[in-house]
Amino acid sequence: MEKTFNTENLIKLSLIALAFTPFVFINGILFPYMFGKAVFIRLMIAVAGILFAVGIISRKNPIQLRLDRLRNPLLSAYAVFLGLALVSTILSTNPYRAFWGNEERSGGLLILIYMLLFFVGTLLLFKKKDWLNFFKVNLIVGGIVAVDVLIEWIGQTDLAHSIRPDGSFLDNSAVTASYGLFVLLFACVVGILDRKKIWHYLSGGIALLTLVAIIATGTRAVMVGLAAALFVVLLRLAFVKELHARLHLFRKSISARRLSALLLLLIIAFSTIFIFTRNNPIWREAPGFNRLTEISATDPATQARLINIGISLNAVNPANVGIARSLFGWGPENYVSAHSQFYDPSIQQYETAWFDRAHNQLLDVLVMNGALGLIAYLLFWGILLRKAFSVKPKENPGQSNKEFWISLAIGGTAMAYFVQNIFFFDSIATYIPLFSLSSFGAYIYYVRNKEFQDENVETNQFSMPVKLGSASLGVLLTVSFVWTSAIPVYQMKLTTGQLREGHLDTDDVRRITTPDNFIQSELRPFLTLSALDLLPKENLADILPQMIEAGEGALAKADNRARREHEMGIIYNDAFKVLQKEEYLTRGEEHLRKALELVPERQNTAFLLAENLALQGRFDEIEAVLGVARSSELKGADISVYYFGYLAPSDFDGKLEAIEGLKKIYMGGATVEENRVISDMDILNIRESYSNHLLYAHYTNNEVLFRKFILQTIEIEKALREIIDFQVENGLIKRSVDTREATFVQALSVLDQYGLDAINLK
Repeated sequence: MEKTFNTENLIKLSLIALAFTPFVFINGILFPYMFGKAVFIRLMIAVAGILFAVGIISRKNPIQLRLDRLRNPLLSAYAVFLGLALVSTILSTNPYRAFWGNEERSGGLLILIYMLLFFVGTLLLFKKKDWLNFFKVNLIVGGIVAVDVLIEWIGQTDLAHSIRPDGSFLDNSAVTASYGLFVLLFACVVGILDRKKIWHYLSGGIALLTLVAIIATGTRAVMVGLAAALFVVLLRLAFVKELHARLHLFRKSISARRLSALLLLLIIAFSTIFIFTRNNPIWREAPGFNRLTEISATDPATQARLINIGISLNAVNPANVGIARSLFGWGPENYVSAHSQFYDPSIQQYETAWFDRAHNQLLDVLVMNGALGLIAYLLFWGILLRKAFSVKPKENPGQSNKEFWISLAIGGTAMAYFVQNIFFFDSIATYIPLFSLSSFGAYIYYVRNKEFQDENVETNQFSMPVKLGSASLGVLLTVSFVWTSAIPVYQMKLTTGQLREGHLDTDDVRRITTPDNFIQSELRPFLTLSALDLLPKENLADILPQMIEAGEGALAKADNRARREHEMGIIYNDAFKVLQKEEYLTRGEEHLRKALELVPERQNTAFLLAENLALQGRFDEIEAVLGVARSSELKGADISVYYFGYLAPSDFDGKLEAIEGLKKIYMGGATVEENRVISDMDILNIRESYSNHLLYAHYTNNEVLFRKFILQTIEIEKALREIIDFQVENGLIKRSVDTREATFVQALSVLDQYGLDAINLK
């Protein structure tokens, strides 16, 4: 009799435990949702790897290897893709980052290797009952995720226009909706394979909850993917022979072919009506549909993605980058390098964030893995989709058609996920469900029919090289978990813990920054920027040089060199504001100019350089820096505010008309709707500008200049009051914002009576 807790079953349990990945959240670290899930995946696969080594070596509880299962096209296609990804990593602009990934996305070649181990492990060991148990656990987890999303959604006062809910587990509405696609698969498989009514009801109920949760997230990509999948599945059913695939509803036998044809007609009719009436208030108020009505060629998200298509294609054009880069790409997690090199400044009309993904998985694969990698990727999906939709129902009416219905579920899920990924990208939170789909597909199409016959089972006959190899794998997975997960979690928790306590010493900094692993290029800037914001000046004076040098040391391994140079500029600017050491401004300027060399037309970096120049008192250079940035994209989302906001404090004679320029942004439109709505961030940026001018005059003890800046600041605040009153009166903003005119009038009085020494800028 098989022992319940033998080695093989323990391996299966460790793999089944990965169904709980969506629940994993590690408090006190950077990116606690996504990196936490990566840590859990590495842990459970490490446990499975150790148990596998024990099972290979042990004579008492040996495992059974069904190696014939590995001979299937799906696994072969993925192995080819992984091999090409290895070549891409070697040829990458940053092989270190291509291999390890980063903590935000937790991608890179390493996670692809872990997914190969999961793919192989489930394919080798899982039988029908194991797959069913695995999907049941996934189904329950998915049901809890859906309920959590719906609780958040129902708690909102305006379902049609409020922020899209993402629940407590995945921290992103788009990722939550993508995960929901796989929950629908789990529901279908459990409902089809399990004969117990409780699981029929449970799977149906959770599927319904998940569909509502997907609508609640308002994720257009997933809804479009679902629509495409439904259309293809119904089209497949429309060509099923009349008598051999029927649905049983309300105790009546209904022709699947006729029902699918009717539903197809209804879908076409409904889609036509929706397209021609999508501006109707009914659709704009309906949850889910309100998001679909926003789809257009002119909406900002669409425009940004269209621009990214051009950037991505330029990045793999042989005329631009050579044949090797075109064939093998820039390397995993190196999309941002390509995006920076071929940056299109027009994207700043719609998005000012750094792009580390194209928001199109096909483009991501093309840029990061090259044309050959994209071919392998498409081959994998082509094999899965072709196999899923080519299964036919049994000709004998008495035979079970479970495989046919499961194939439709597999094909529908694969189609929905593939289509939604044209507008999104893979996430660590969906890796386990995605590779579960892949491995289960391989099991259904290439393994199940021979599961109990003709399988070449090897047990307890392993050679010494196999035993050494399995032991080495177990050791490598253990070391990998310690290096990629245990140590980084410790470093991040130490960082957030000490910052929360409000104190850091040199030993703390050393422990946080040692060893220099793959998270340091993001952890060190976070540590320094947070310390500058949270710690007292006396503490900073002791540790800031050590933290800054640590940040400098991490630059070479950064995944986005331009962004890290940009961040170092922020650090030096902020460090100067705290300690007022002029060398910080010099070093900050160097980093910001390097960032602009890498991405010359990035306007946010030019703004930071203008801030640095203002703190150095080089006011005559600011117009030139911001003028160049402005000319690169006149319609940049923030450049006009930056431009006039940074010219206004020193425009004493009004020749530059900077204050008038600010007014025109918010009040000068031909219609009220054409005016920019002033935001808290706009006000903060304007005030940051004059504060930096005042700081320069104050620390250089230039009372005459300080007086001029205060007088100009009063005029800026008057303009802000005029702008805010105008926008409140015209309904552009709902609440008034306090201005600081009176504060600076009082400061001017103090300056006149007591001099500059009496002024405290804080």
